[in-house]
Amino acid sequence: MKKKILGILGGMGPLASAEFLLSIYENHGSLTVEQENPDVVLYSLASTADRTAAILGNNDDNLYSILKDNLIRLKRQGVHRIIICCFTSHHFLPRLPVELTQSIVSIVDVALKEIKKLKRPVLLLASRGCYEKQVFQASKLFSDVSEYIIIPDEHDRAIVHDIIYTNLKVNPNKSLAYEKVRALLVKYNTDTFIAGCTEFHMLVRYMLSNRMNGVVSFVDPLHIIAENLEAFLDESC
Repeated sequence: MKKKILGILGGMGPLASAEFLLSIYENHGSLTVEQENPDVVLYSLASTADRTAAILGNNDDNLYSILKDNLIRLKRQGVHRIIICCFTSHHFLPRLPVELTQSIVSIVDVALKEIKKLKRPVLLLASRGCYEKQVFQASKLFSDVSEYIIIPDEHDRAIVHDIIYTNLKVNPNKSLAYEKVRALLVKYNTDTFIAGCTEFHMLVRYMLSNRMNGVVSFVDPLHIIAENLEAFLDESC
């Protein structure tokens, strides 16, 4: 039986998608044969324009074309499912042709399904573009879990955006990012955050490696996919 291939449209940012790829292979570390590991095609488009700036500046047609063209290229590589490793870029999903969207695993929907299982308050951490374009609210699954999702106020949304751009995207300081996130969780009276920007997957990996997840919990769709890749490739998730 032919092996199913995962496609990742990444580089937005490059460190986040690289760490996602590492998570996939680390979750298959018990395999004794190298060839049993998943086949993955990663397009790391680090030169892609800033998603928040393009979308909020009403200058997103070029960004949409880049995403669409590279999704088509991934499909031509024979991938079975595709992860767009950027939440803000999910703003474009309704515009994409169905022959592309039927292969895409929405990381927004993966997060919302997990929240439905948890049934407890969670703080949404996302980019300014994701907040303002209501990328999570646009999902058909959002209404089922809206009572559990805490949206930070405008001041704190700016803090979250700054954590992404200052503490995670470039010259990452994950320890400082963790302390800032923890302070926000205390303010909003919850111990759980939604990794609503893929840079927060880097923070999740830092927390797990330092055994911090007992104090702060998370809903991270990239972590969920990495742990359950076969199910996602088989379309059972």
